[in-house]
Amino acid sequence: MSRIPGVVSAIVNSLDDPAQLGRVQVQFDWMDGAPQSYWARVAAPMAGSGRGAFFMPELNDEVLVSFDQGDVSSAYIVGYCWSSADKPPFSANLKQRGIQSVLGHQFIMDDDPQTNKITLTTPNNGYALTLDAQNEKITVVTEAGVSVELDDPAAGGPQISLTLPTGDGVVLNATGLNITIATGTLNVTALSATITAPSVTIDAAATTITGVLTVAGPVIAGGVVSPTYTEGVGNFL
Repeated sequence: MSRIPGVVSAIVNSLDDPAQLGRVQVQFDWMDGAPQSYWARVAAPMAGSGRGAFFMPELNDEVLVSFDQGDVSSAYIVGYCWSSADKPPFSANLKQRGIQSVLGHQFIMDDDPQTNKITLTTPNNGYALTLDAQNEKITVVTEAGVSVELDDPAAGGPQISLTLPTGDGVVLNATGLNITIATGTLNVTALSATITAPSVTIDAAATTITGVLTVAGPVIAGGVVSPTYTEGVGNFL
């Protein structure tokens, strides 16, 4: 076997390129004795010094092999093939284009006009990033169920929401900031804090202030209970 014209199929049987140039060896299983090739270079959409699109085949993958001027000692892997034994990952929806790795990492471009989105997921949908053009939102979800959503057409205008599996979370939009903590405690720690608003409402059964409370304006209260009292101008016994 010195010359083979055209393109032929083969099966990958070695990835251990001694020169670490991204080459593979294949077997021509359709030929008598299933001879093995020389080290074959893998053609890529882009390749250069320390850059390019790097997608190596797996052992036993079916590949298409071409030869430089028909010379079997100068082989190139020019493509890969699916078969009845090795089926494509997205055959259920022909409007999807994407990449799926051996472990199941997925990058899917959904070109269906009814869905129209890009999804990046880890195996078993553990972690997912969805760019949803159809519903005008971006969503990040973790395996534990924590989600972050940037929603353009939300009812209160463009909004950002962070939601925990418990249902607690934060929602920020043009109408305000809502923090929901059903069973936990809200702690705010800062060197200083300033609240500027026409009015502030605190709706609580009890409010505790540790330290000195300074009020620059009048105080209107239905009643004041204190273990100490300091007389002064404006104080009434």
